[in-house]
Parts: sequence; structure tokens; C-alpha cells
Amino acid sequence: MRVDYMKRRLAKSRACLTSRDFETTFMEVKFEVAIELAKILSEAIDPALAGSEGVKIEDEDVGACGICLEDMQKGEEVRAMAACGHKFHYWCINMWAKRKQDCPLCRSPFKTNKYF
Repeated sequence: MRVDYMKRRLAKSRACLTSRDFETTFMEVKFEVAIELAKILSEAIDPALAGSEGVKIEDEDVGACGICLEDMQKGEEVRAMAACGHKFHYWCINMWAKRKQDCPLCRSPFKTNKYF
């Protein structure tokens, strides 16, 4: 809540100084804060999470994790590699990423974005 108050206060002072409307200035301030937050958080993202996204298994027969070879169950949350789409259990790909920076199945490099 304090951050929202500070964003509004900054936007109000900028709007007054530049003779622009508050809403436009407020949107710009929110965007600047979001970018700065993304920069800060990007330093803490695990390589496996940066190069993959969480997906929920929808199909009954999706196959096995390419690392542990255990079947993935319908409704289970797994990680899908951004570069190639291969799916793995979170724990498996997290441990793999601590040693290697490529997909265990096709060797595509992890696709990581610095800020988004």
C-alpha cells in the first residue's frame, strides 16, 4: 500500500512540474516502477525458471519426464522449456539446470530474458 501512495505522490508532483495530466503521468510512473522491479527480480530468478514456464498437464497420456522417466499425471504442474517446449518435473529440471544450461532431450540452450 505504501508503494501505491508513493507512486501517486511522485506522479502528482511530476504532473504539476510538467503541466501534464495526472492519469498519463501516473501510468508512466507505474511503468517505470514495474521495469525497475523486473530488473531487481531478474537477478534472483533460477536459470531453470527463467528458461521455462509453469504449465498444467491437461492430457491423460502426456508421457514421462525426460530426466527421471516417471510419468507425468493429469493436473500436475510441470515446467515447459521456452526454447523447445519439452516438459519436465519442476524438481528434475531445477536440479539439471544447476549443472547444465540446455534441454536434457534436445540440447537447446535455455532461453533467458534479462528483464522480461
